[in-house]
Amino acid sequence: MNNNIIVATDGSQFSNVAVREAINIAKTYGSKLYCMSVIEMHFDHYPDFLNLAPNVIDEKKKELTVYLEEIREKATKDNVQCEVLIREGNEPYELIINEADKVQARLIVVGSHGRTGLKKLLMGSVAERVIGHANCSVLLAK
Repeated sequence: MNNNIIVATDGSQFSNVAVREAINIAKTYGSKLYCMSVIEMHFDHYPDFLNLAPNVIDEKKKELTVYLEEIREKATKDNVQCEVLIREGNEPYELIINEADKVQARLIVVGSHGRTGLKKLLMGSVAERVIGHANCSVLLAK
């Protein structure tokens, strides 16, 4: 039976909790872990962005690669097979869900930034959207 797990991380302290939990779950159940980060890009709002700063995305990819490789090393030390994924797009939650479907994940682990009230309402939440649209179980780590 497929026990694949995706952990979506942005490098924040909240997502670091999610990473730790995902590694522990993967170790316990012998799951393959996919550690994923999304570079959020809204070119429809800023069409000249790449012309003004062509190296920004490449630099972000390099930073994320280093960060995700550190996570992969931690997972490997715990005998967890881990693959790193970096995706680019407008809606991070859609990319996370699409990747979960692609690898037939049984679980998505995401961190919560703990927003409440008006801030939460106005800003929305990637985690909430993942929970609302995922085709598998979602663990929200706080």
